[in-house]
Formats: sequence, structure tokens, C-alpha cells
Amino acid sequence: MSFLSFIYVQRRERIERWRREKRLKLDVATAHSKLLDGIKKEEEDEIDPLDAYMQEVNKEAQRLVEPAAATTTAPEADSIAPKPESEQASVDTGEPSSNNPPAKTRQIGKGELIEAENDMPEYSSEEEEEDIIATALAQLQKKEKLGAVDHSRIHYPPFQKNFYVEVPEIAKMTKDAVKKYRLALEGLRVRGKDCPKPVKTWVQAGVSSRLFACLKKSGFEKPTPIQCQALPVIMSGRDMIGIAKTGSGKTLAFLVPLMRHLEHQTPLGPGDGPMAILLTPTRELALQTYKEARRLGNACGFRIACVYGGTGISEQIAEL
Repeated sequence: MSFLSFIYVQRRERIERWRREKRLKLDVATAHSKLLDGIKKEEEDEIDPLDAYMQEVNKEAQRLVEPAAATTTAPEADSIAPKPESEQASVDTGEPSSNNPPAKTRQIGKGELIEAENDMPEYSSEEEEEDIIATALAQLQKKEKLGAVDHSRIHYPPFQKNFYVEVPEIAKMTKDAVKKYRLALEGLRVRGKDCPKPVKTWVQAGVSSRLFACLKKSGFEKPTPIQCQALPVIMSGRDMIGIAKTGSGKTLAFLVPLMRHLEHQTPLGPGDGPMAILLTPTRELALQTYKEARRLGNACGFRIACVYGGTGISEQIAEL
């Protein structure tokens, strides 16, 4: 295989790889846009002024960046195009021609360009630009290992974990009454020491008036079975693992206590990080959690940001 054929094969493989990555990114972007469209349709009536301002800033930044990126990339096809005959090098045979003066020789060494043959395909500058962008993204996505954090050397200010106060109606319930009530909650089963008794209403869980009004406005008249037991446990500052079927209300089971904790925290200062972090196993679940958290956060005066992979990070950085 000649050197020119080797270059052609490499370029063809890179372009095929770029096309596969582009199709994959397009599929991910399509699925992501469908999810965001569903969220945006429900949030059109409650647009945060700050979010609207940040969207305008992002659009203006993209309009300024795109022309600059287009001018920085030069088409590579022009660099391999054949040169005019007056500029091409001639081969020195050692005997000057009688008609033409001896021409200067040009030796092809490492790093110099070789003129393309007539049957070699030339690719557009758009494909070359996309290839460069894909290579740059691959370099940016390289993983970097983070060192272990020694929490013993970090001073964490104390904060309150227990916000739950058992109301008299729940405190008067006997063990048999609690057992019957848990059976009525779709056969709820509990394991652990001194587990709090399940509540019956939102007010018994100790939610604030703003949060209670938001729950009523969203159509949540009373807690679901998993929420009846999870709310007093998490409000008490206890660790919990909740297992329930899809659509049972697990998201609100930890978001409602989270909002109560955030309401009791001191305001953030310059350079402070987030007050709470929620981790989800998938991007779809992250968007679903973000949708519910944003609804409660707007009612309580908190800002919520969703960070996930498979899409551009510029907007996510702006939200953070």
C-alpha cells in the first residue's frame, strides 16, 4: 500500500467514525429534547424571571461564539490541491535539458505535503471542521482521577437534622393501631429500630405553609403510603431506604423533607456550594426529579439546577 493510499484509508476511517458519533449524538439529543419539551410545556405558566434572563444571555453568547469558530478553521482540502505547473518541483536527472534551463530540485521529506492524485476524493471543509471538533471533545472527555478527601481535616458547621415533632393524634396510637394502619397503607412493611409511626396528613409531617400551599395547588391532597412512612423518618434525620412501585410518590417522599431542611439553612455566601445534592442513576430520572424539585423550589424560593451527561455543558455551567 502506497503512502497516499494509507492517508486516504485513515481519512476515510476517521470520517466514518465521525458519522457514527454524530448519529449517536443526534439520537441522544432527540430523546433529550423530547423530555425537555414535556417539562417546558408544563412550566410555561411559571417562568422564573432569572431563568428567562439566563436563557437570553446563553443565546447571545452562542451568537458571538459561532462566527468566531467558523473563521478559525481553514479547509484542509485546499492544502492538498495540486499546485500549478510553474510551482511544481521537477526531478533532477543530472543532465540539463537543451531547451529548458535546469530546474531546482525538490526533495520530499518528512512533514511535507504530497500532491494528491486526480482520482483521490477531496472532502469539504465542513467535514474537516467536524472531525477536529470531535477530536477536541474526545480529549476533553478524558477521565481524571480525583484524590481521596480527608473529612477529618475539614471543619463542617453543625446543622439541625431532626425537624419532626409527633402530633398528639399520632402519639396516642397503640402498637396494634399502628400495625393495622400500615396494613391499610397497601401492606406497608418496616424494618429498623424505633421507626417513627406513619402520619396521615401533610400537616402532621411538619411541612411549612408555603410548601403545603404548593402541594395543595399541585393536586396532592394527602400523602401516599410510602410518603406517610418516609416523611416522619427523614424529618427525624434518620437514614432510610424506600422500595415502592413506579408512580407511588417516592420522589416527593424525599423532596418534601429536603425543602424543610433547606428552609432552616443559613443563606449562602460568596463562593459557597449547593446546599443539597440529589443523585439519580439515569438522565431520564434526573429530569423527572428536576421537574418536581423545581416546582417545590419555586414555591419556597430556592434555585434548582440539573446536571447530566450526553449534552452540552455550557448551559449547565451557566445554571450553576
